[in-house]
Amino acid sequence: MNYFAQENQTFSSKVIDNYYTVKEDNHIKENQLFNDNKLGANYLYLNLFSGTTLFADANFSRKNQSITTKSTLINNYTIINNTLTDINSTFASNITFEKRIKFIKSRFKSSFVYSEMKGQNFINDIDNNFKSRFFSSNFSLYSKFKNKIFNYNLGYVNQINTVDFDNNINTKLITSRLFANFDGSLNDDIKYYINNSYLWNKTENNSRNFLKLDLEIVFFSLMKNWEFSLIGNDILNFNQTQVIDN
Repeated sequence: MNYFAQENQTFSSKVIDNYYTVKEDNHIKENQLFNDNKLGANYLYLNLFSGTTLFADANFSRKNQSITTKSTLINNYTIINNTLTDINSTFASNITFEKRIKFIKSRFKSSFVYSEMKGQNFINDIDNNFKSRFFSSNFSLYSKFKNKIFNYNLGYVNQINTVDFDNNINTKLITSRLFANFDGSLNDDIKYYINNSYLWNKTENNSRNFLKLDLEIVFFSLMKNWEFSLIGNDILNFNQTQVIDN
């Protein structure tokens, strides 16, 4: 597959990005053509009688040349040029299994994701090769009750992010989350969502775990032409200072 450089990857003159970053002309033209070799495969099994689904896919991409960054530190600011590299490949795979559990009117779902990327950038004219890996596993059991007063979603998620550099600098972050979410409708006027989760974050030097409880109540008018919500985010957090983005 062929593709062109994007507009934000080319600069004909200096561009002040922020107070400490300047982007300079990199001699990469908008009509410069690049090549991306891709290979992929997928598999799907579906059984409507048993309510079983299995899906798997894998994709590999190798670019002959790609655009990367070259950073030069000068006093209190950084000059960034986009430049070319021949080290750029990605691999991504996914397996998802889902099964209906008839006697409890629920479904079990599990998924596994693995991705790997090899790339290169430059810092002060020194090449920096890196390889990043990501692995995620997800298990959940969720209800499909016809009565909409109450439904649940219970599960566990684990994610591992690692980055390895040529200079023997490695980073690793492990994130785990155990969750129990509930939602439902009280007649047609009120809906509620209760999201409970216990999270673990671990690096090579630090670890942190905490309980997070979110609550949302949505009220509807009789004519359904307006609604308003009462939202509580991390309502059990009384002692720790955090910034929460929605």
